[in-house]
Amino acid sequence: EPLHPYMLFSAGAYFGESELVKATMPRRTSARCETDRGEVLTLNKADFKHLTDQFPQFGVKWAESAAWREKYRTLKEAALTVARTYKHLAAKTIQDWFRGVLKRRVAPA
Repeated sequence: EPLHPYMLFSAGAYFGESELVKATMPRRTSARCETDRGEVLTLNKADFKHLTDQFPQFGVKWAESAAWREKYRTLKEAALTVARTYKHLAAKTIQDWFRGVLKRRVAPA
């Protein structure tokens, strides 16, 4: 079964932290850059462990964030009922965001 996009990441975004935080979790994240100006920085598990050993408070916060983001990712993946291209996904994401803005404007104070 082919993979279809279900999330978009903007500049400065990060992904794949669940795999770093949970030692037994296999890699689940795949990403593709839609521009020729994109850059990806990587952090391997050994370096991540070294950082979290040095700064345990950082590791705790990253683990909390990873758990929340994994739940969100799972919901987004489950909502994928129609295969879309990246352009369709981007258009739908923008439309959903704009509808939310309009809804908040109309909501009574």
